[in-house]
Amino acid sequence: MTRSEASQRILYQRLLWRLLFAQVLVLGAFLYVALISLGIYLLMLGFDAEHAQPQQLMALAGGGFILLVSLWLLKVTMPWCIGSVSVDSEH
Repeated sequence: MTRSEASQRILYQRLLWRLLFAQVLVLGAFLYVALISLGIYLLMLGFDAEHAQPQQLMALAGGGFILLVSLWLLKVTMPWCIGSVSVDSEH
C-alpha cells in the first residue's frame, strides 16, 4: 500500500464518521422536535372543552410531563455557557 492510498483511506474513514455523526445529530433533533410537538398537542387537548374532564386532566398531565422532560433534556444537552465568558487573569 502506498502512502497516498493510506492517506486516502484515512480521509474516507474520517468522512464516514462525520457523515454518521451528522445523521445522528439530525435524527436527534427530529426526535426532540417531535417530543415537544407531542407535549404541545396534549396540552392543547387538555384545554379543549369538548372532551370529558378525566381526559382533559390526563392530557394536561401528560403534556406537562412531556414538556418538563424535554426542557430537562435541553438543559442536560446544552453547553454550560452559550454567551460570552469572562476569564479572570489571576487564576
